[in-house]
Amino acid sequence: MADRHALDISAALTDARTRASLHFEVAALVGVRLIIDDARPLGPIEITYAKARGRALPGQTVGEKRLRISYDGAKAVQTDDTDRSPAYVLPDPNCPLEAAFRAATQAGAAPHARHFAVYSHSVRHQRPMWTVSAAEGAAYHVDADNCALIVR
Repeated sequence: MADRHALDISAALTDARTRASLHFEVAALVGVRLIIDDARPLGPIEITYAKARGRALPGQTVGEKRLRISYDGAKAVQTDDTDRSPAYVLPDPNCPLEAAFRAATQAGAAPHARHFAVYSHSVRHQRPMWTVSAAEGAAYHVDADNCALIVR
């Protein structure tokens, strides 16, 4: 069996989806956040779900109740909270994190530096995207559907 890429978070996404479906009647993915250092996660991977308002269709708004699941190695910690900031239903990313990071590095992000990666709905671009931000301030926006760099 081939080794998994260090940025392959598919197992965490699958586990989070299962936990969220037990927590909310209609669970909706609303975000993923993590720090990447030297092309691998540094610290926890935070995956957030919320209760969908109606059907969980991509781009629809969600309620204020949030379930945050943090994965740090084999340990998962769940917390409930209320967040009044707008959030939107996301599909599972078609572009995996490792491919989004590769797109960012091909566009100029330093591959061995520290970055903050966020999967969220972009209101400006009207689509789900990965944003990979470098410590010096450069941000790379990657379409989460097809891994294309968004440059507008």
